[in-house]
Amino acid sequence: MLPISLQNSSSVVIATSPVPHWTAYVTVVVVPIIAIIGAWIAFRQSQIARNKLKLDLYDRRFEVYQTVQKTLGVITVQGKLGLGDEGMYLSGIQTAKWLFGPEVVAYLETELWQEIVDTPSCWAAASRSSRGRDRGSASWPAI
Repeated sequence: MLPISLQNSSSVVIATSPVPHWTAYVTVVVVPIIAIIGAWIAFRQSQIARNKLKLDLYDRRFEVYQTVQKTLGVITVQGKLGLGDEGMYLSGIQTAKWLFGPEVVAYLETELWQEIVDTPSCWAAASRSSRGRDRGSASWPAI
């Protein structure tokens, strides 16, 4: 219904229809729906960002793991590390302090490093003690 204008001698009075226009109903329904859709999109984006962070963290942690694995592989095959291998290990674990907790960093930097450094002397001691012995001889202790 169109507004009706009543004219008085002193003022103009505009009367409106008591029934709201259909756009008012659409606005009441559509605005909350759009807000819910926007909140759902924001929630999904936060989940995607969290999963991307986990993947990036995994990739960087895996690089440290591969460095340790390569170093231990070299020790297993050659019995000792060269200077280049030691440098590779030390530079490879530098990022560990940002990727792992303090326990893992302490293990990599102190305990494992000490084992890596002591390994050549252990191999040398084992080779000195086993010279002249045969595995079939009675001089080997029984396990």
